[in-house]
Amino acid sequence: MIGFISGGARSGKSAYAEKRAKELYQHSKLNNPLASLVYLATAISIDEEMVKRISTHQVDRGEAWVTIEEPLNIAGVIRRRAAGDIVLLDCLTLWLSNAMFQHDLGLTQLESILLNCIQEAKYRQIDLLIVSNDLHEGVPLRDTYVVSYIRTLQKLHLTLVSLSDEAVQIVAGIPIYWKGVKR
Repeated sequence: MIGFISGGARSGKSAYAEKRAKELYQHSKLNNPLASLVYLATAISIDEEMVKRISTHQVDRGEAWVTIEEPLNIAGVIRRRAAGDIVLLDCLTLWLSNAMFQHDLGLTQLESILLNCIQEAKYRQIDLLIVSNDLHEGVPLRDTYVVSYIRTLQKLHLTLVSLSDEAVQIVAGIPIYWKGVKR
């Protein structure tokens, strides 16, 4: 199963994604007791505040989670997972920032990486949930880099939604189900 979860900053999207991942994990454990619940973090801890936030999130998630910090090579992480694993990628927005601005990857390369992630997850029978931010719903911007980033993010969102089994948008903590079965 491929799931896409989006929402604004502090909308509750990560909490929803974690809850959904735990549901999938409980179901997966019935058939595969060795299944893992994986949190694939794309954030780079660049300062003390970020280190503190990451630590707090890890404690809040609990011991069931295996945390893998990988700011760029998300496909490599998925290739190393086993059948029945649940992978929560949080978040696409930070991964895109890393890929575009630190490694100068273009839309074609980015779409190829995401397509590869999805194909690998399906082939390996891994449930993959991808969390992203809704950044397109604001004041028009003048900075060309920011506009390019937001347009690229939106194109990736379109691609992901088309390939996902579930697509959910979180608004003020309330899930809006755009694709797939309402939970």
